[in-house]
Amino acid sequence: MSGFKVERVYPHPRDRVWRAITDPELLGRWLMPNDFAPELGHEFTFRTDPGPGRCGT
Repeated sequence: MSGFKVERVYPHPRDRVWRAITDPELLGRWLMPNDFAPELGHEFTFRTDPGPGRCGT
């Protein structure tokens, strides 16, 4: 099986980055509104305004 790995280094403490990617409100500020929950098996959706070629979810 082939794959790829992407690594990023952020100039912030690890716990701050973790909070930014696991807290739905903070994640929404960074990327877009969502219904994320850090729970195994939870399916979530990012939402944005619909536009040409995209439905908004």
